[in-house]
Parts: sequence; C-alpha cells; structure tokens
Amino acid sequence: MRILNNPFELKTDKVLLISEVGEKKGEMDMREAFKIAEESGLNLAVVSEKAIPPIVRLIDWGKYQYEKAKNEKKARAKSKALEMKEIRLSPRIDEHDFEFKRRRAEKFLEKGHALKLSLRLKGRENQFVDQATEVVVEFSRKLAHVSKVDQTPQRIGGTIVTILRPKNN
Repeated sequence: MRILNNPFELKTDKVLLISEVGEKKGEMDMREAFKIAEESGLNLAVVSEKAIPPIVRLIDWGKYQYEKAKNEKKARAKSKALEMKEIRLSPRIDEHDFEFKRRRAEKFLEKGHALKLSLRLKGRENQFVDQATEVVVEFSRKLAHVSKVDQTPQRIGGTIVTILRPKNN
C-alpha cells in the first residue's frame, strides 16, 4: 500500500473509493476522492493500481504504520519462543553426566524450547553405531514425560541426531 500525495499521481480520472471502515463509497473522480480525504483528515492510499478503475482507500497512515509495527513485533516475539537448544552426548557417557544433561534438557523443554540431541562418533567409535544410537534413544526415553520425538535418530556423517519438542506445543 502506498500513499498518494496529489490527485495527478495516478494516471486515471476515476477511482473506486473505500472508506476507513471498509465500505465501498463507489466510483468517483480522483479530485473528489482527494477532497473527501482532506475533509476527513485522512490519507488516500492505493490498494490496487491494476484494477479498473484503480482502488483507493481512506486511511490514517500513522495508525496503519503503528498497527503494522505492533503486529510484526508480536510475530517476532512468538517466533523467538521456538528456539532450538542442543545437547551433545558421547557414546561412552558416564551415569552422572547422563543425568546432569538429562536434567538440563528437561529445563529447556519445560521452557518451551526445541531440543537437538547430537552424538558425535570419532575414529573407532564409528564401528559401534548401534550402541551410540541406543544412548540417544535411552536419553529420549528418559525425557518422554516432557517431550515428544520430532525426528527419530538419524546418522548424518559421523553424528547421530534426533530432535525433541515439548509435549505442550
């Protein structure tokens, strides 16, 4: 949507005017539409230039910009809640480390974050992919009360990856 500054900006004589509340005022001369906009203290914005006749709308430009910015801010705030956190495991993880990382993962999931579990295999560890996958599956099972599996364990190069999402989302 763009604002018209003078009645000669559009190369047409007739336009279809829409009021601020959205009702059609009908087809009228461009100068008359500008006069109505000035009298009501509003701006004239082009909705569709390609329509025959072009469609223009009475609009409070400052209010429109404010609402647009407000809606964009809301959308950004919602998208931020879907942040992805990562926890790295190893195939030979000790019980204490396993529990520590499990508690940390629970906190992430309770806050509403998605969780990526990755287990990197190095050197000779690549021969024991089944055991490494079992570590990731066991970790996922321990978090089953607060999460659901979004992506089952997959081997991507030398890494086994799975993604968990909070149950309430």
